[in-house]
Amino acid sequence: MSNINTSGRPEFVRSQSLPLIKTEKNEGIEKLDTQETAKITRSSSQIFSPETTKTDSSLSKLPETAQLEKEIEITPPETILSMSQEMDQSQLRPNQMGEVQPHVEALPVQVEHPAPPAPNFALLLTPEVKEAHMNVAKTIMSVNNNLDVSLSLANHLHDSLENLRAADSGFGRDAKIARALDQSEESAKMLMRHLGSNSDLSQVLKGKSDAEIKTFVTQALQKSMGYSDKEMAKLSTKKQAWINRTVAGIKAGMVRQPAGETKGQIVRALEGLERASRQSFQTLGNLHPLSIQCLGVTPQELKTKLEEHMGHNPPEIFAAIGKGLEGAFGTVHENPDTYQITGINHNGVEYNVLRELGRGQCGAVLLIQGPEPESKQFALKPLDADPRAINELQIQIRAESDTSLKIGGVVKQGNQVFAMIELASGGEMLDNLNFINKSLTDGHLSQEDAFKINVRLGMGAAQALSDFHEKGMIHRDVKPQNFFLSESGKALLGDMGEALPDNTGFTDTVGSGPYLAPEVTTVGETAKQSSDNWSLGIMLHEMLMGSHPFDATVVGRNDPATPGMTADNAVRFTKGELMTRVDGSTFSVDFSTYAPPLDQLFQGLFHADPSQRMTATEAAHILSTINDSDFDISSKTEKCRNYGKNQEKIEKAVNQVLESKMAEVHPEIPHIEVINRDLARYERAVVNYADPEFRAADKLQNKTRTDEQLDQMLHEYQGALVTWQNHKQNYLQAKQELMPEIMQTEQVKALTDQTPALIQSFH
Repeated sequence: MSNINTSGRPEFVRSQSLPLIKTEKNEGIEKLDTQETAKITRSSSQIFSPETTKTDSSLSKLPETAQLEKEIEITPPETILSMSQEMDQSQLRPNQMGEVQPHVEALPVQVEHPAPPAPNFALLLTPEVKEAHMNVAKTIMSVNNNLDVSLSLANHLHDSLENLRAADSGFGRDAKIARALDQSEESAKMLMRHLGSNSDLSQVLKGKSDAEIKTFVTQALQKSMGYSDKEMAKLSTKKQAWINRTVAGIKAGMVRQPAGETKGQIVRALEGLERASRQSFQTLGNLHPLSIQCLGVTPQELKTKLEEHMGHNPPEIFAAIGKGLEGAFGTVHENPDTYQITGINHNGVEYNVLRELGRGQCGAVLLIQGPEPESKQFALKPLDADPRAINELQIQIRAESDTSLKIGGVVKQGNQVFAMIELASGGEMLDNLNFINKSLTDGHLSQEDAFKINVRLGMGAAQALSDFHEKGMIHRDVKPQNFFLSESGKALLGDMGEALPDNTGFTDTVGSGPYLAPEVTTVGETAKQSSDNWSLGIMLHEMLMGSHPFDATVVGRNDPATPGMTADNAVRFTKGELMTRVDGSTFSVDFSTYAPPLDQLFQGLFHADPSQRMTATEAAHILSTINDSDFDISSKTEKCRNYGKNQEKIEKAVNQVLESKMAEVHPEIPHIEVINRDLARYERAVVNYADPEFRAADKLQNKTRTDEQLDQMLHEYQGALVTWQNHKQNYLQAKQELMPEIMQTEQVKALTDQTPALIQSFH
């Protein structure tokens, strides 16, 4: 084992997903353009900032820098300025012909997910639901037969008519009639609001047309005044006006009508149907396939599906069943002022929000806790009620095992779904790998212990993926941040939003660039379980060998082309070709030279033929042969985690104080993120326009371009690069001068004072 590299730990960063992937055909060869994955996210293992340990080496030195600086002095300032502004508004596209062009976003690939099967609502229609449904139908029929709407209105509106009749005399007759008509409309409006939407009268009038309501009001006038049919045919203008104004008042009163104090027979019957429907869903359980399938069902879809089994019914029937469905998924409690979630109710149990765990694509992931004495805790993860979320829930339920995160329940509010996911108290594997790396780099964890931890974690990840594959699934996004650790250090597989059954045959490209298998990046190819195994190999190589095997990175260069070139290198490796770094240098990898059994492990996982590739089960077995089963991983990882979290807090506090100080003392120095961004842009521009092949391709595409123009462009980019290199040097120098003062600030010192005890815990 002496030949195994345990000293060089990788800096694990959060690899960006590939929602923006496109292909371009060039002379019949299809290439994957992964430029969109070039966002670089700071690693949690970098304590103060990436620059603290990379002062000189982080800057790419141009040839004859002094001469370039001299030439800059004679370059018109407006030329440099216009070029800099152009670069601020664009991104340099490596390996593409032409000038620096404004960056155009690729259209997002429509990720394919199998449409969930149509819900079988026959399971919902239990005898109790059918009985409640029949009771509603009988009640509506009974009320319609027995409730004399016109007589009821006549009794309520009699005073309004009397006021109108009294107004039809004396001085100012027209004005008094106008006031009486206004009062009649207001009376009708207040009547409906007083009765409330729960009254039988409101239920009968709801949904009626203006003409139907007018018929009821006309009949009410006849009964209240005792008019004959002949008299009704000769109604005065003011009586006709009363009818129209009363109809308007009734309609106005039913807009946002309050529920009212009394519930009529119809509402009580509908509530019975709602309770029966909710009980039916709760009996199935909200993790039952029917329940999960119903998450994304719209009211109209629900109505359509129910009609297949129940026939045509009033809309209130379907609305009641829909409310029952919503109620079966619990409720979400929010602060009315801030709209922040404060808790949930699931199956009658109240869970309170303790704190935010992190943020996902759909919002904050919250830590929730149930009542004592169990005090069960879950991670409450928000999802959209769409096919992707339904797919993720279905997959995670189907794939449940001892090595995957379990779902404890689902809560739904409107179009938002919340999954109650088993709490992995050890956190993301990615974070733990960074904490281990930091503890090793700072000299508090031995190389031997770091290697043992990573072997155990790698073996657990391989076993978790193996168990997932045994369920007939393909994950499609295997990477460290999609594994989690239990309190004991056991690896658990999670985040299954891109997962599919292995036999779907979908060819869409999803995943994270550095971990993608070569066949996944080939248009028309289908991802399989073997593609997951390649991704597992990348992850294990980073953990055990300290680096990505096909990494195109050059130390000190934050080049946006790195992820794309790394993905290309994987393809080159399978073809037996030399791989390329961003500076143009080449390299190769020979896994057969690795110490046993890692030679066998990586040769198997990186087999060019997916059908011959090693399985996750086989990888777990190989790692088991070098696993120290007596090693206490739980204690070691906890110490690394505590130390790493403390260092992250120090880094955050230092950066906050530093940026504030820099803005105050050195306002002329740009923000470090701007410096790093533009350094990467101009470095790539200089490389491109100094490359004879790139220049030839550029001239081929732009017929009028001359060598002199290309030389001038290169000269401008070189000048701009020197400018931004000087900004970087100035920033680093100013930072070095400010650091002693920053480290003594109260908010930083409060954290650094905790460090000695955390270091002592390793010994």
